Amino acid sequence: METEILDFFSQDKEYFSATRKPMILVLHEKKYLTLEGQGTPENIAYHTSIEAIYSAAFQLKFLHKKKGEDFRVSKLECLWWVDENKNFLNTPMEEWHWKLLIRIPDFVTTEEVREVAMKIMEERGLREVSKLQADFLKEGKCVQVLHQGPYDKVGDTYEKLLEFMENSGFQQNGAYHEIYISDPNRTVPEKIKTIVRQPVK
Repeated sequence: METEILDFFSQDKEYFSATRKPMILVLHEKKYLTLEGQGTPENIAYHTSIEAIYSAAFQLKFLHKKKGEDFRVSKLECLWWVDENKNFLNTPMEEWHWKLLIRIPDFVTTEEVREVAMKIMEERGLREVSKLQADFLKEGKCVQVLHQGPYDKVGDTYEKLLEFMENSGFQQNGAYHEIYISDPNRTVPEKIKTIVRQPVK
């Protein structure tokens, strides 16, 4: 009997869908594989961290597939924020904090994350895996909009979302959140889709 594959992208349409018109949604607690750092996304540490978190996600997938609990590795996501009392868009990118996210099933344990991190460290020498964690995030009420185009233009879309928030009487209530729907290696820059999300109160 073939094992059913858990696929968040297909099964959680609300979470992975957005339109070019800003919208409001309420999100419950989700579980993620996470890896945190600081600095511009052009920094080598950011790209190495992406390699590390994907490596761990696939290792966890293969581990659970052997147990009959298969799942598809989900889309890459990232939280972005700056130190308190600083304006996000006006702060140099070198000072930005980020946390990479990949959705994982609840049955993935903290101990399993530690095990695959150690294995990747031994086999590939990716030091960033030492920062890997299994963590929960509950964003609650959010506003979001779909950005289509190059990553370096996402800020323009975020400004539109901030304008929508101000007109709707909302305030920021958590880290700015991007969900990378498109594979940039297979998509021309003009057609890359990114969900731009912001928790509000």
